[in-house]
Amino acid sequence: EASQYDARRQHLPPWQQEQDAVNQLVERGPVLDVPIGTGRYLPIYQAKGLSYAGCDISADMVEQAMRHDPVLYFKLGDITDLPFKENEFGTAVCTRLLNWLAPDEMQQAVRELRRVANTVVLSIRVGEGEQQLKTYTHKAGDVLDALDGYWITDDIHLRDEGPAGNYYMVRFRKPEWHDVEAQFAHQPVTLQTLADEWAERYGLQP
Repeated sequence: EASQYDARRQHLPPWQQEQDAVNQLVERGPVLDVPIGTGRYLPIYQAKGLSYAGCDISADMVEQAMRHDPVLYFKLGDITDLPFKENEFGTAVCTRLLNWLAPDEMQQAVRELRRVANTVVLSIRVGEGEQQLKTYTHKAGDVLDALDGYWITDDIHLRDEGPAGNYYMVRFRKPEWHDVEAQFAHQPVTLQTLADEWAERYGLQP
């Protein structure tokens, strides 16, 4: 399966859509690609001058990925328990996996991606939350719960899969102060005024 993976899929429209989305959304390294699969995105990282590492549960897939980079740094591992340190990467990329995981596994995988990287780019099918043959369509609420306050900066609608749901490529990251300011820009009073009011209400220093 690993040796034929690309040949069976790279001529299909979704393949190029995913390539284009990753190229658009990945800006910061080092990059963790998990599951790295056949290394289809490695030329994108190389062209951007980004350092990268791979992780996959399949040694056969990693062997295929090494055709793009014979000295690829990688670790074999499970996305629900990544063998990397907290905040080790600038960006984590995960495509074509989360819809193979049950909702609780999907949420654990996203938590692990958040743990190891400041920014995460992933693909996911969202809809009513029903199982589709061997894969899952995840409820938007379950995905947002897994993000746990992380900031969605971009979402690219890859395709409409009818009753199965809609497939997206999403980029999210840890929120920064300017993100908070932007959310309150429409308020008739300044964000600082609001902060001072709530500080006074709770007996805190301004």
